[in-house]
Amino acid sequence: MLIAEPLFPNIIGIWTIIIAPIDVVPAVFIPIVVIIVVIVVIVMIVVVVIIVIAVVVMIVVIVAVVIATAVIIVVVVVVVVVVVVVTITIVIVVLVCT
Repeated sequence: MLIAEPLFPNIIGIWTIIIAPIDVVPAVFIPIVVIIVVIVVIVMIVVVVIIVIAVVVMIVVIVAVVIATAVIIVVVVVVVVVVVVVTITIVIVVLVCT
């Protein structure tokens, strides 16, 4: 009891210091906390949207590069075929005429 009596008021004092503000804090800070949480959620959503847009843009760029490469390959093949056909035709015409 000699040890408990001096500690008891101290514990009550600490209890009052810790608990009393907790009753007041939510009333004051809940709107601030809600605003901060909403801002954080909005920022996270914006970041996710930006990441999704970036991924879509990357996919579009990759598809465009693949299509451009395919078109270039087709054009080169067509040009080579035309040049070969024209060359063979010219050679045949020259051989036949002479």
